[in-house]
Amino acid sequence: TDAKVASLTPASGQVLTDNQGVAIVQIAPATLTVTEAGTLTASAAVGTASVTQSVDFQVTAANLKLQSLDVGGPTLAAYGNRALSVVVTANGAPVTIPVQVTFAASCGVVTPASTTTSATGVATATYSATTAACFGTNVSISASVSGAAPVTGQIAVIPAAATNLQFVSTAPQTIYLSSGTGPTQAIVSFKAVDKNGAAMANQPVTLSLKNTASGVSFDSLGNTSPVTKTTDSSGLVAVAVFAGSIPTSAQIIASASGVTATASNVLTVASGRAVQKAMSMALGKFAIEGASVDGATTTVTVSLADRQGNPVPDGTEVNLTSESGVLVPPTCVTTGGTSSCFVSIRSQGTRPSDGRVSILVHLPGDEDFVDMNSNNVYDLGEPFVDLGDAYRDDNENGAYDRNEFTVPRYSGACSASTIVSANPPDNAAPGDHGRPDHCDGVWGTSDIRRQVVVVFATSAAKITNLAAPASTQLNLGGAAVKVQDLNGNSMPVGSTIAVSSTTSGCTVTNSMTAVPNTYFSMAATQAGLAGTVVPLALTGCAAGNNVTVLVTSPGGLQTSQAFTLN
Repeated sequence: TDAKVASLTPASGQVLTDNQGVAIVQIAPATLTVTEAGTLTASAAVGTASVTQSVDFQVTAANLKLQSLDVGGPTLAAYGNRALSVVVTANGAPVTIPVQVTFAASCGVVTPASTTTSATGVATATYSATTAACFGTNVSISASVSGAAPVTGQIAVIPAAATNLQFVSTAPQTIYLSSGTGPTQAIVSFKAVDKNGAAMANQPVTLSLKNTASGVSFDSLGNTSPVTKTTDSSGLVAVAVFAGSIPTSAQIIASASGVTATASNVLTVASGRAVQKAMSMALGKFAIEGASVDGATTTVTVSLADRQGNPVPDGTEVNLTSESGVLVPPTCVTTGGTSSCFVSIRSQGTRPSDGRVSILVHLPGDEDFVDMNSNNVYDLGEPFVDLGDAYRDDNENGAYDRNEFTVPRYSGACSASTIVSANPPDNAAPGDHGRPDHCDGVWGTSDIRRQVVVVFATSAAKITNLAAPASTQLNLGGAAVKVQDLNGNSMPVGSTIAVSSTTSGCTVTNSMTAVPNTYFSMAATQAGLAGTVVPLALTGCAAGNNVTVLVTSPGGLQTSQAFTLN
């Protein structure tokens, strides 16, 4: 017969007749759902004779039914597994031939999704509540088979519990007092997760502030009491932290029921605005070969801090001006948390006749004050430094002179009673360089400033007897020379000094073989104290012997001076 319609037992369809000449074969529908007509043909051979007979038959589908769907129990823990089973019957009896059954779940995973019945008509599978969307919901489980109505059941998946609170971020990690520059608040974030690390939404998390005596507040300005917030769909909860009036550090503590409390990383609260007393300038080289050579350079580094010694915010811009040469660039910006920045000065253009080039740096900052009540903010009546307009003291006399560069801001007279002290001298003149008749009379923001002087030194040197500059005689008992540039300043840093004698038997050596990186003030230069002192060691020398001192600039220009020993 047609195998698509029916099957035979035995499958070969070959049987023997019994003693009555009767052959019996069993025929069954090919499937329980087939509905079709077929023909059964029997044939036999007796000796040399063959006989054949056929009969038509009709196959109708069995009455399939799904029953006894077993989902194991009414509830299931999050991430739990549950065995499923269903019985398939045909015409009221469990099927004995395989029937394909399909399982499905409204949420989660059923494995396998399609299976066949056993010899007793039972189909089995496993449900897994592995999807976070299933937690806290009723999951519908269904079983279906072709030709029968599906059956359904429900499993209530218990909500997952948060097992950990993870600190996520503090942005930014440094904030500044409200009176300073830079950001004054930060956002601190935590994440609630379950045992598998999945985000937990709608979880209550209590946030509290550690070190409430610091003046820092959170959630709302001025608040220091714990607050409870609910996690979002990503399991996140965040809170704003506000700076107080005191530089300090702060932490936020997150806690939830059944979970170990978690602390944020340390949030730094800094003053932020630069102050005059903490400001410095530094030169890479105090003297460069720039009097007649274009392109000689050195670095100018500006270092800043707030009144508590904390870094100023990245992005603080510093302005510079120069009496001569060119500053490249003319401004610099603090970066990388260094609270400093630098530029280069390059020799070019018109040089000052004395070779001394003044460089002024200035930027908005806070005037220094005496914190009489230690609250870290200025209060009316507390002494302060009333800074006058910043100016560049090109002639280094410590006073403003007409035509010197100035940063015009104020026009009022400075009150001596409010000036607690002058800033310590910089490497040239008093560091504040404030015009006494150009102040505002109140504490606040002003242009803080510093000045340095770089020497544009000559390539040629002036070499003199230290003891008697006008003499070319050197004392055998203690010979020493001084090396200066032609303006009485130091020679360029990197210049070399060599000594020799052409007299047989006379050996001259010097411990100072290179010009050091030493600064000399205008007063020292005018007093003839600038330059490099070179002591000479004499061996086997006598009066009348000659000594030659050779100075070579970084650019290669050589200057020599001969001396006679006496």
